[in-house]
Amino acid sequence: MKTRAHHLAPNDLRQCLRITFGGVLGYLVSQLMGWNYGVFYTVFPMFLLGMIPILNLSVVRQFLTNACLNVIEVSLVVGLMQHMPIVMTAVVFAIFTFRFSLMAKGPLFLFGANGVLTLSIMFHFASYPDLDMFDLLTNNTLASFLAVAIAFVMHAVFPDVAPRTPPQPAIKSKALIRHQALIGSVTATVSFVVFQSLDLRDSLSAQMATILILFALGYTGARTSARKRAIGTLRAIGTLLGCNFASAA
Repeated sequence: MKTRAHHLAPNDLRQCLRITFGGVLGYLVSQLMGWNYGVFYTVFPMFLLGMIPILNLSVVRQFLTNACLNVIEVSLVVGLMQHMPIVMTAVVFAIFTFRFSLMAKGPLFLFGANGVLTLSIMFHFASYPDLDMFDLLTNNTLASFLAVAIAFVMHAVFPDVAPRTPPQPAIKSKALIRHQALIGSVTATVSFVVFQSLDLRDSLSAQMATILILFALGYTGARTSARKRAIGTLRAIGTLLGCNFASAA
């Protein structure tokens, strides 16, 4: 039985290499320096290199502006409303709605997506009274600037071999933009409430997964993304079990 081969285009291969080596480099730097929250240093370069295949001043401005704004938002929301969970949840919902509306409109998609992903993590962890918020915010900011530096290095080491065709902006009605923003913000807020209510402090990967599937901005895309993640997880579990059985034998 013949199987259909899937070949990556030269530019796609270069992007895969940038994402892989960028994530590894960020992780190695954080480990060598002994910095906390290694997930920031690993995920941020992969996010920046994976979401946007090009790197220019607009991309850098969106990424770094979001990082600086996150510090202000988390400091104010958690610092002033931690003792009022209902009010805090309402403010978190409003912030998520603003970010998802930017994603739905398009030009500031990176700003909105990075904000949703980072804030969902920091709002959750910063709400624990015993957590050092200064350490959390410092590592988030430092990881963001390091991610930009790593992205420039990766683009220099693995440059595209051909010019990329800019994607055509999607034409959306105001109703569709509102729908996508509400779907994303409601789901992200529900995820925040669940992780707060069940005290899931050690489930960072699961929390990130619930946000990443929302980047498709719609039920169909989210369902497809969730199915792919589930298949990938099952394959990983199968590989792990197979290796364990082989080792035991």
